[in-house]
Amino acid sequence: MKKGAQFQVSFGVIFSIIVIVATLAIAGYIIIQFLNTGNNTQCKLFVSDLQKKINEAWSSDGASSYVFSESVPSGTNQLCFGYINDTSPSTNDAQIQQNITNYATYQSNTFFYPRNSCGGSSFYYTLQHIETNGFFCIKIINGNANIAITKGTFDPLVKLSKQ
Repeated sequence: MKKGAQFQVSFGVIFSIIVIVATLAIAGYIIIQFLNTGNNTQCKLFVSDLQKKINEAWSSDGASSYVFSESVPSGTNQLCFGYINDTSPSTNDAQIQQNITNYATYQSNTFFYPRNSCGGSSFYYTLQHIETNGFFCIKIINGNANIAITKGTFDPLVKLSKQ
């Protein structure tokens, strides 16, 4: 009988390879989570800044008109406003509305789309003192969302619309 060459690897070498692979996997996971946290923070800051502008218009004595233009997290294609149970969106917006219906709450009125653009966690928020004419989405152009904020002298709520 012929003897074939045997390849022997010690337990220490096998264990070291397993430890290295596990370390790289954990490091990759941590890096991805860190990047997602950045997008989540950027979403929250965007909503906070928008709410400040809405509050300024809402509390003003006279009429107010302003275009809010801020950057959104990378990967955001559209920013939507209104309630997910509104029945009046356009055809394109209705498809987005349907996509987020299973993932958002009915009290929310602001949505980042696609829903993973805020780091995989919360992509929906609730703005105060606003009125929308149904569900609508604003396309993100060059990383910015341009939102028209208007309030008449006797209007009780601030209106958001496409710019």
